[in-house]
Amino acid sequence: MAVSDEQLRQIRHYFNPGEQIVWAGQPNATRAMRSTLPVLLFAVPWTAFALFWTAMAGGMAWFRGDGASTSGLFALFGLPFIAVGIGMLLSPYWAWRRAQKTLYAVTNQRAIVGTSTRDGFTITGFLPHELIDLTLTVRQDGSGSIDLRSDARRALETANPRTPRTPLSPGVFADIPDVQRVFDLLRQLARSASPEPTPLLDADPYGSTFSSDTYSSDFAQQARRDAPGWKTPGG
Repeated sequence: MAVSDEQLRQIRHYFNPGEQIVWAGQPNATRAMRSTLPVLLFAVPWTAFALFWTAMAGGMAWFRGDGASTSGLFALFGLPFIAVGIGMLLSPYWAWRRAQKTLYAVTNQRAIVGTSTRDGFTITGFLPHELIDLTLTVRQDGSGSIDLRSDARRALETANPRTPRTPLSPGVFADIPDVQRVFDLLRQLARSASPEPTPLLDADPYGSTFSSDTYSSDFAQQARRDAPGWKTPGG
C-alpha cells in the first residue's frame, strides 16, 4: 500500500539529525479486515439474540401498558448487549481504518512503527541493538509480517492481559509486501549496531585499574592467599 505524503511528513517531524528513510510501507488493509472474520461471525448471532430479547421484552411491556414493569427493565437490560454487538459487527471497518492510519519505516538509524491518532502521531522506535530477535513470517505471495520485539519483550506483552490482541501491534510490521526485502534491511540495520564496550572497574582493592577479567583473576588469587593453610612459595 502506497504511503501518503502527509504521513511521510508527519513521521519526518520526529527524525533525528541525518536520519533518512530507506523503506516505508503500510499493512494490507484488506487482510486486516479478513482477520476480524471470527469476531464478525460471532457478532451476528450475538446481535440477533440481543435484538430478539429486547424486542420481546419491550413488546410485552407495551402490551401490558406498563413500561416500568419487569418486562420493561428486561428491555433496557438488552440495550448494552445490542451496543456490543454493533461494535463487533463494525470490527472489519475499525481494522481497515487502523491499517490506513499505520505506517512502517526503516531508516538509516532505526525501525519505526507510527500510528495516526486524534491527538497527533504516535511513534514506536527500535534501535539497531534492539533488533536481535526478529521473527519473519512469509506467505506464498511474498507478503508477510516481521516481529521486531525481543523474546523477553514479547513474553512480557503476551503475559500482560492489558496488551491488545491484534495483528497491528506496535512492535510488528504486519502484512507488508516483499517482506523478505524488508527483513534483509532490518538485519543490515541490526549489524550496524556498535558493540558494547568491555566494562571496566574504577579501582580494585589494590589501588589499580583492571578489566573485569583481570580483576576476577587477581581476586581469586587473593582468596587463595586468605584461605586457611595457605603457604607462600618457599615458606
